[in-house]
Amino acid sequence: MEPNIVWTALIEHAQQKHRFLDQLCSLCSGEFTGKGGTVHCKRSCAGCCSLNVRCTLTEAVALAPHLNDNQIEALHLHAEKLKQIDRDSRDLKSFLKASRDQVGPCPLLDADGACSVYEHRPLACRALLSTMAPHYCTLDFSTLNSTEKQAFMAQLDQESVNFPTHYLAMPQQIAQAAEMECLEKMKEAFGVAVTGNLPYLLDLELTLKVSEKLAEGRGLQNFIDPICKNDSFLISFT
Repeated sequence: MEPNIVWTALIEHAQQKHRFLDQLCSLCSGEFTGKGGTVHCKRSCAGCCSLNVRCTLTEAVALAPHLNDNQIEALHLHAEKLKQIDRDSRDLKSFLKASRDQVGPCPLLDADGACSVYEHRPLACRALLSTMAPHYCTLDFSTLNSTEKQAFMAQLDQESVNFPTHYLAMPQQIAQAAEMECLEKMKEAFGVAVTGNLPYLLDLELTLKVSEKLAEGRGLQNFIDPICKNDSFLISFT
């Protein structure tokens, strides 16, 4: 099968998963609100956009063609900061904290704080449905004392959320399963499956054309920044 046809099939499969997850999120949201809960997500709240978003390379390859020059420049600057954080971080916890504190939110937010690539966002973004007010999505829970943490957890509907977080559980579970299916498809096609930080993967695709290198049968590890090995917090190979 021709390389471009392979990528087309992988992208179409991922987009099918996106559509299915969107339908499921609507059902889960309706069920939760039907029993008295509230899904607080709305345009421009953007709290979850400060989180470290990991996605499949397939999703990054699918999203890349939809970016304009300004978005590409913002992504590149963001990725350079992430690489420095990756070098300096001793563990995942310190990397995630530094990413939030020093790098900032997703570079694909527009001036109003809304996602500028909403229709093309990955599974990980689509799966987050907050059952609590937006400020909880940006809160650093390590700064809370034990009483405050207990008060937060007491507010959670443990039958519905991915405890101890405040996000609905079912969409995240389905999204994780869909990601695994996308990775399996990718590994079948190229012998390797790649996941990583969304802005970093996008920058790799835009600057190094990693999709083309994979299609040519060339190992990605030879073309990616030397810091980004399997123990990097930015990218993983399986």
